[in-house]
Amino acid sequence: MEIIDRIRAAIAPKQQLRHDTKNILSKKRRVSRSLRRYSYRVDASMRNWKQAVTIAEDPLRPSRELLYLLYHRTMEDDQLLAQVRTARFNIQMGDFSIMCDGIEQEDITESFDTPWFYNYIQHAVDSELYGYSLVELIPDRNTGLIKEVCVIPREHYKPEHHQLLVRPSDQEGIPYNEGPLAKRVIGIGNTEDLGLLKSISKMVIRKDYNLTDWGRRNERFGSPIIVQKTGSVDKTEWDAKEKNLQNFGSNLYMLMDMDDEFEIKEALSNTGGGHKTFVDYTEYADKCIAIIINGQTTTSEQTAYVGSAEVQERQHNKYTLARMRRIQYHINFELFPWLVKHYDYPLVNCKFQFEDLVKNEEAVTIDVDNVDTENEKKKS
Repeated sequence: MEIIDRIRAAIAPKQQLRHDTKNILSKKRRVSRSLRRYSYRVDASMRNWKQAVTIAEDPLRPSRELLYLLYHRTMEDDQLLAQVRTARFNIQMGDFSIMCDGIEQEDITESFDTPWFYNYIQHAVDSELYGYSLVELIPDRNTGLIKEVCVIPREHYKPEHHQLLVRPSDQEGIPYNEGPLAKRVIGIGNTEDLGLLKSISKMVIRKDYNLTDWGRRNERFGSPIIVQKTGSVDKTEWDAKEKNLQNFGSNLYMLMDMDDEFEIKEALSNTGGGHKTFVDYTEYADKCIAIIINGQTTTSEQTAYVGSAEVQERQHNKYTLARMRRIQYHINFELFPWLVKHYDYPLVNCKFQFEDLVKNEEAVTIDVDNVDTENEKKKS
């Protein structure tokens, strides 16, 4: 895939490159639409995973293109998608307010209760999975306020160098933290972070190997084997009995000699035998994915003991609150100053806060006060 891009780059005239660069810098076109994207589906193998991580972590010429293509394949896993949706929705559905000097600014809070901000929070959550994400904020031409957001294709930028790449194979790009692009895109996360999908993709690849092997076993041993014992040595009778066996299907009957024996050998893989190792590994992989993303497994399991479920629910809440705090810091220290600087939003001295974080801090304060009161009673 990288070789193909290099061939395209060698064949493409410099005039085309200049044209693409001009489109990216043009205010009339969206950055994400100006980038040329090619849909490759790479083989999700451990060999490609090791190669992708090695190239992405190269200190001299890092490239995340192959790694992001693997991430795209990884996100097709049903367990991973369910856990990711849980993480997203828990944050997106959280109530929030915007405060100024300790007083809630209801009109400003309502102005952020919009589809673009809802999607922006999703991209903020996804930056934990994919690593550093570059988001384009698109203003309304009439009001000048943000009306839409979209994530820039991740293979088209080098976070380490703060450069936007016209082609993923390019070694040099356009600076996005200065010049015309600084007013149009904003980064979320750590520039060197490769995201949780770095570890999760390895687990999903091995899980796919396991499911493939399980399917092969079912093809070979999954169907029951029919065994008929006969004392006859006559070839004509053998042919007739073989024809009966071949016709043994949905009608489920046979006509046999009274001295013949007939039995069905059920495959062990259907009765708790060989298939169990495949089931156990699949369940293990799903639990690992759930723990990595949300810190527990009870929300994805049908059965869970009450005591352990309560403990894991508290663990899940901690993960959700930690995500909220990370995103709240990003909004207050990066997004709001960016909106004030480039779009004159009335957010000077304003602070964004999730209501769940406020409630949690109040609950902790009450618990501490209760403990102090109990200690004073014991001393007295």
